[in-house]
Amino acid sequence: MTGEAVVLEQDSDETAVDAEHDDQGVIIPPTQEAQLLQAKKLSAEDINGHVITDGYRAFSKDLATERSFRPAALRDVLAFPVDVSALNTTQDFSEALSGINRHGNIAVAFAGLSTSVEGDTATLVLENGDRSRYQALGEALAHYFGEDIRSSACDDKGLSLQVSGAAKHFVQSIVTAPAVPPCNRPLRFCRLWSPAP
Repeated sequence: MTGEAVVLEQDSDETAVDAEHDDQGVIIPPTQEAQLLQAKKLSAEDINGHVITDGYRAFSKDLATERSFRPAALRDVLAFPVDVSALNTTQDFSEALSGINRHGNIAVAFAGLSTSVEGDTATLVLENGDRSRYQALGEALAHYFGEDIRSSACDDKGLSLQVSGAAKHFVQSIVTAPAVPPCNRPLRFCRLWSPAP
């Protein structure tokens, strides 16, 4: 896919390769280590002066397009749980939700939030939740999912939502993460777990 020439250091024995076919007439490539290492080592000038072909550009563009549709699993693995234990306002919850990719995630980990889903009814319970926090969470979710949240009700014990579509898929994918470990001294990793100011 690049424009540099690849030259074999030694001539291959074509008659030996041609003699190796499978039962359907397909040539079996050589597998001896010496034959696999035939490519000539390129100089720094050859490497730095290579020409990228249109085929490689098309391949790169197709790869970027596919990655936009299917987020890399590694990014999901490296994401920390969303810690909602200190969030209080609609804006706080909205900012936390905006950092989550709703497409391509099998599970979304939250610290300080647990859920249960029965049919189209989802119940969300915050750690140390009160009515004002549940109201703020409900408003943020309604803004985030729009018509997929048909109704909501809250009290001091939890937030009950009537969900469908993307909202239902989202609440079903919520996994409760362990509580954030306490930090007695200012360690670098502790700042990663704390919510944004």
